[in-house]
Amino acid sequence: MAFQYYFILQDLLGLLIAFLYSRLLILSIKLVFAKGFSVKIGRVITSQILFVLAGLILILNLWSMKTWLLFTMIILIALLVMPSRKER
Repeated sequence: MAFQYYFILQDLLGLLIAFLYSRLLILSIKLVFAKGFSVKIGRVITSQILFVLAGLILILNLWSMKTWLLFTMIILIALLVMPSRKER
């Protein structure tokens, strides 16, 4: 199998998304312990978990259309779950 750059690009994008949103998830959990749980914080945590899941999908799966469609669907669901700025 020949070396392809798009495998590395997919893995790097997955690592970047998973790492950034796992850090944000840790901060959100600390916020829950500091201020208590609310629906808005629950929606933010749910969307961050979905972003981490999307990053892990890119890292663990091979390059294919199915992987990218699943990644895109999870990102769109995470964006829909995240509260809008007006609600914050």
